[in-house]
Amino acid sequence: MTPLSSALTSAEQLSVFYTPASTAACLASWAIRSGRERVLEPSFGGGALIDAAISRSIELTGENALSLVAFDLDPKAIFAISKRAVRPSVAAHWCDFLNVKPTEFEKFDAILSNPPFTRNHAIPPVRRAELRTRFDVSGAAGLWVHFLLHSTSFLRRGGRLACVVPASALFTIYGAELLRRLCDRFLSVEILRLNERPQWVGSAEEAGAFLLAEGFDEGSCAEPARGFWVEGRGPMSDFEGASASFAKLALASRPLGELAELSIGAVTGCNRTFLLSEKERVDLGIARADVSPIVSRARHLRGVLITKRGLKELAAEGEKTWLLTPRSLGRLGSPIRGRLATINASQRRKTAWFNKRDPWWKVDQGPECDAVFSYMNDQGPRLARVTPGLSCTNTLHRVIFRPDTTERDQTAALLSMVSTFGQLAGERIGRVYGGGVLKFELRDARQLPVLPLADAVDLSVLQDVDAALRSGEPELATDLADEALFPPVCGKGWRTAVSELACELRVRRQARRGGKGR
Repeated sequence: MTPLSSALTSAEQLSVFYTPASTAACLASWAIRSGRERVLEPSFGGGALIDAAISRSIELTGENALSLVAFDLDPKAIFAISKRAVRPSVAAHWCDFLNVKPTEFEKFDAILSNPPFTRNHAIPPVRRAELRTRFDVSGAAGLWVHFLLHSTSFLRRGGRLACVVPASALFTIYGAELLRRLCDRFLSVEILRLNERPQWVGSAEEAGAFLLAEGFDEGSCAEPARGFWVEGRGPMSDFEGASASFAKLALASRPLGELAELSIGAVTGCNRTFLLSEKERVDLGIARADVSPIVSRARHLRGVLITKRGLKELAAEGEKTWLLTPRSLGRLGSPIRGRLATINASQRRKTAWFNKRDPWWKVDQGPECDAVFSYMNDQGPRLARVTPGLSCTNTLHRVIFRPDTTERDQTAALLSMVSTFGQLAGERIGRVYGGGVLKFELRDARQLPVLPLADAVDLSVLQDVDAALRSGEPELATDLADEALFPPVCGKGWRTAVSELACELRVRRQARRGGKGR
């Protein structure tokens, strides 16, 4: 392994701001999911991130089940970590991480990092030129940019990156370029301003932000989600410029991602073949036992409650709510074989999902949903609860509430999406696509705010909201949701708050639609 560079060795030269324990705990709680990951810490300093990762592993598994590899230039840092006998799983190295080759190590599941904030002008000219060429970086990028770009080459496919970065990442050209490059390699990227300046060990005054990325080399995202991290609350969307009423409601809310796990629905590989209406099923002679009910379109969310009976009724109306799930192919010339034959051999070879499945025609429906989220439509976000045994296709997001999420909290989530506050939050968080349609990527949907539902509110309000939506009265449904959610937060002036938010909602929605009305 290459020895450390003598050009930059002291903490002062490296602009080292050792990570506060609370900040380290936040990063570790996001990055460590199973407690058994292989973790890289490229600049461990005082070891706060390693301590936090180990604590997180113990919390999840009852033991330190991580495999950690750590690097640092500072001999004092390596001495401090070597003195802690409680860290037998940490392989610490005293060297310049930028000179470490990824091929020397097995790939990592997660990277936890507080890279050196060394500014561009403080990097020796020869070293600066070498790093710019090597990482194809221009402008006044600090050392932390090179650190993060190098770090990603150590990640396995699907890996995660969680790090502290200087606030300059939010407003500089080189920060924007780094975020763009990360978006090209990760399914999800978030840049979250810290709502309070970290209490850096060493009393530094540098402002910071969290950079969180996941799904390495599994795809890309259009742009990073932006927001802020509130101590004790986690990520929140950036509501800069919001009205006082909106800000008050936002502070009383929790992100949907705190209450539920969101993921993509089942991928068929060819919806026109695998999705059927009732008429198609009957005409083709496919047995009822060879199909399963599934939510496959946003328009199937006519209310906030979805049942198997409701899907059967939609199928009878011509909607494709049957998923082809054959028990077997049957004999030659069987209805199942005939339907699958609409996918020719060439298409089968070219479709990645078919090549992943064995047999290729057996669609993996994934876990049952608790709810589905309609992530692309004109009317803003919609969350609908489903009865047990149902799943959805990847035209919607699968929602599974966490075990500790109460029925009241689940009801609050469904109502919040229908409320004026939820609809306005959707306009702020969602992304506008062709034709003015509003789209919510998974990372966006996780940020949607959920207001608390007071104990005094009867849960039957959900049935009333569902009935209003199904009868074509969305304004009534919103009024009912607002009346259930606003008063505990806004007090007697809640109707004024509703009017204020409704006005902004109209303006934003008209702008998104190119000036068209509701």
